[in-house]
Amino acid sequence: MDSPPVPSSASGTPAPPMSAESVNAPTSPPPAFPPGLPLGRPHQDVAAVELTPTGPPLFTAPAPNLANATVQVGQVVVVDIVPYLVISLHATSSPNVFVATLYRVVPLPNIILYYPPDRLPLDFFSRFCIGELISLAPAIQMRTTAFTSIQPAILFNDRGISLPVLDGMTPFLRTNVLLSWNDTSMPPVWTILNHGPRFCHTNCYKRGVYCPAADRVRYCGHCAMWLHIQCLRPVPTLELKRRLTADFGWTPSTASASDILWWELITCPIERAPHIDFYHRIFPLSYESYLWLARSNHIHGRGPPLGGTFLWISEVNYPPIPNSLLAFSRDTQRFVCPGCGRCV
Repeated sequence: MDSPPVPSSASGTPAPPMSAESVNAPTSPPPAFPPGLPLGRPHQDVAAVELTPTGPPLFTAPAPNLANATVQVGQVVVVDIVPYLVISLHATSSPNVFVATLYRVVPLPNIILYYPPDRLPLDFFSRFCIGELISLAPAIQMRTTAFTSIQPAILFNDRGISLPVLDGMTPFLRTNVLLSWNDTSMPPVWTILNHGPRFCHTNCYKRGVYCPAADRVRYCGHCAMWLHIQCLRPVPTLELKRRLTADFGWTPSTASASDILWWELITCPIERAPHIDFYHRIFPLSYESYLWLARSNHIHGRGPPLGGTFLWISEVNYPPIPNSLLAFSRDTQRFVCPGCGRCV
């Protein structure tokens, strides 16, 4: 993927917009955007802006140049060499013409390469990590006929339960975190936009900042909040069983394998932690989607599944349970949620 152009002159001030002749002139290397435009302001499809959206938003829409001829909300599409995140799709007043609303997507190294530290937010390096794709505001509109390919990316909202188990190879993108180019300040700078509830509690020592490749965090399902481990106090070992029994309103009445497995699934802490793979890439690792499914079933069913844990696993097509996850459930330290007092 070609790197975006430098949007500032040698003096550090924003470069003026270039003429049509200079945009069409040969450049080295070829820019991903027309020169002179900040990273967040690519040319949008003027014809798409002039089209009138009709009907409700769509989840999928025709995209004839893609392999399966359709595009979905939440996919990262490529227009020539430039990737974009699809955030909405609409039919238009023109027959068989569909318009997508998009955020430009950029790997973190590209931003570091082309912008000096004084143009980046103060906490930029404490929020983002190398394996991450970053969405850039403002959004633009484009016809779906412009899409040429799909770029693999794993999307999640870092405020909720949404992260799948990552493979360490595919870049990830947080849908609730954006960079926005603020050209009203002097000099123009990037600012961070966060959507969703607060991360961690009000006395968080990191001021609610989360970095997927640096922070170990736990999730409180009652408060619907992720919490930094450093912001929590541990549960005394002698109190742990009593607290867990009170939190879930149940404890195994027998030593059956089914009940013991269910107990380990529902009481296992929901955690995200940095993981380093064989190639020394750092990315967040979590089994949150495994564990939240069992915990939600227990809460709504007011107890373990009637047919037993193993039947439930087969009925819901539960993924294979790693032995490391069960060992983690048995042996890891538990903490007290400062909001509700439950174990996390």
